[in-house]
Amino acid sequence: MRYIAPIMKRMTAWMAMAGILCLAMALPQWASATPRIVCDASTHDFGEAVSGSLVEHDYVVRNDGDTSLEILSVRASCGCTAVNASQNLVRPGETASIHARLDLSGRTGLQMKTITVTSNDPQNPTYQLVLRGTAIRPLSANPAAVYFGEIPARDTLSRIVEIVASSPVSVTSFRLAAGVPGLSVEPLDSSSAAPATSHSFRITATPDLAPGLFHDTLVVDTDCALQPSVTVPLTGSRAAP
Repeated sequence: MRYIAPIMKRMTAWMAMAGILCLAMALPQWASATPRIVCDASTHDFGEAVSGSLVEHDYVVRNDGDTSLEILSVRASCGCTAVNASQNLVRPGETASIHARLDLSGRTGLQMKTITVTSNDPQNPTYQLVLRGTAIRPLSANPAAVYFGEIPARDTLSRIVEIVASSPVSVTSFRLAAGVPGLSVEPLDSSSAAPATSHSFRITATPDLAPGLFHDTLVVDTDCALQPSVTVPLTGSRAAP
């Protein structure tokens, strides 16, 4: 019996050491078991879109980690962008979609919005997606406003206004809103009713224009559903004889 006790002690010590080694080998594996958020196309460029329209896109995010990814929140950089996630829990190897919708009403030029996805990924707790592109107006005027300056007494002076469209439109009507006597408007196109991306008009101050300041507005109506009309302010003065 006196020989068995030392052997049992050695075996117990060996088993304890083996247990410690197994635990030590397992710890790195446990420590690396984390979620990992990935999006192969985190930036979406929608190119050109008409001002007033809605741009929509779905980002696909994937969990490349070893444990479930929890999407805690999805926030956009401005109120014009609405976002939501298809699901809040993404298992390892699975995907979820982040839907973004950008309202371009009243917006022109370059647009760049960021979407922040907050998750339990310890390496990327706040993951950013980008939505960018250019908003263009369906109709615009060149120039946007007309200033005649001071017109000498009894002189005739004309200015040209070009209405530019992002896609072919037809002019349905045109007029001077105030109808100032001595101001007239006429189309320069052979047929303004024919669809085109450009329609030009001549505004003329005739000798009948009374002395003093004048203000009027050119109104051009079209068949463009997104922006039916465009207005151009007109101003100037007629010198006294």
